Amino acid sequence: MLSVTLVKFLLMIYCRTFTNEIIKAYAQDHFFDVITNVIGLIAALLANYVDDWMDPVGAIIVSEYFLFVGGLDLLFVAIGNDIYVRSQIFLEFKS
Repeated sequence: MLSVTLVKFLLMIYCRTFTNEIIKAYAQDHFFDVITNVIGLIAALLANYVDDWMDPVGAIIVSEYFLFVGGLDLLFVAIGNDIYVRSQIFLEFKS
């Protein structure tokens, strides 16, 4: 799991060097994979060496992270579309 996380991290860095938006989306996907893998690995190690309840806590943290990030993405899309619509209305009114 650690080697996969390292490969995903290197792919994230590599994909961020491009200007293409599709490849940048791959970079963001690799970033999310790195975050979830690190949290999952830490939770699994803690469950193995500390106490068994650490593994479900790691799953809850990953779930909440995805809810937070997904909610922010939806918020930015909603705000972005609203700003775009308002700017178009303003430009039409101004003409």
